[in-house]
Amino acid sequence: MKQRRGPFAAVNWFDPTEGTSRSSRLDIALAISLSVLSIVLCLAVPWLPVKYFDEGYFAGAGEDYLRHTEIIEFVHPPLTKLLIAFAMSLVGAGNGLSPQGDGPLGWRLPSVISGSLSVGLVYVFAKRITSSTLFATIAACLLLLDGFHYAQSRIAMPDVTVGFLALATLYAYYRFWLASQVHVRRSTRPGTVRVLWLSTICATPVALALALAAAFLWRAPNAQPDSGAPGAAFATAFAYFEILLYMAVRVLIARFRSANTLQATYAGGTRVEISYGHKHSTYVITAPDGTQGKAKTSSRLNYATPNGDAVFAPDGKMMCGNVSIDGRAAWPWLLTTCVMAGALTASKWNGLLDVLVIWSLAAFVAAQRFRMRPALYGNPRGI
Repeated sequence: MKQRRGPFAAVNWFDPTEGTSRSSRLDIALAISLSVLSIVLCLAVPWLPVKYFDEGYFAGAGEDYLRHTEIIEFVHPPLTKLLIAFAMSLVGAGNGLSPQGDGPLGWRLPSVISGSLSVGLVYVFAKRITSSTLFATIAACLLLLDGFHYAQSRIAMPDVTVGFLALATLYAYYRFWLASQVHVRRSTRPGTVRVLWLSTICATPVALALALAAAFLWRAPNAQPDSGAPGAAFATAFAYFEILLYMAVRVLIARFRSANTLQATYAGGTRVEISYGHKHSTYVITAPDGTQGKAKTSSRLNYATPNGDAVFAPDGKMMCGNVSIDGRAAWPWLLTTCVMAGALTASKWNGLLDVLVIWSLAAFVAAQRFRMRPALYGNPRGI
């Protein structure tokens, strides 16, 4: 693309309309209908009344949770087994495990729901990527009518739930990536990073004290003295409290050490430093190669692309015709990515592969800021 206004040349790869197709009422109706159809198909054929394959481990773990007895399945993280226990309690099982809950519906309900949600999410994801209701419908139907997906949606195992969470993690990250094309943050005074780390180190004794208390208050009640449970609980609690303290310190320092400037970064790596004065604001525009220019009245950059003029504004928005991306939407999607990735890892260890993919992509995008030329993929200073 060619830059129509401003002193810097722009890259020619950027499609500002990518991933911006919203679901219409028809799309929402189709996504919901196909998801409901998935549930109907799973319930249409009667279930075997006994556990088969690995259901003995996972449904059995749900029974163990409700009975408050020793868990027999500990190879995988516990989230899917806890969901099975929750479903069993919803359909009638208490500590006594009544027949209404300790049966096929209680064991397999989480898989049925995860399978149906996967169909709807595939539809929404495909609509974002292809901008086509037809192709989104085809994509969702291909999953709905897939035999492997159907079988996994009718068995009390973690696989279909893991598949849904993996897809949800990637979708949330994709939305975060798109919203990060424009990123605005308040600048901080020099030395802020040093103050941040010194404050975090000074808060470490507090994290140690909290972790020590948590390890002995919430350790496993039936743990043997030599089982190592208190040590593991202490290490886990310390990691949590240290991270929480670091986040709290970072928020406080960012608030109290903020400067009277804003920095907006755009796709390709161009930065705009906005300094607020008494009479007027000054805009310093820095190209990816380090070249700088100043403006007093406007810091908007207008690029000519094959899909129309793309205007980047310092208020955190990118506009191209009727399409608009608000950089403020990146944070909710980042939070959603973290929650989904955490739930994925808490369901099965191979969920860490999704986390590895996300970190690798983020590192690749961020590393482009050192190329001294326009970035080819995403906003290297906004992700």
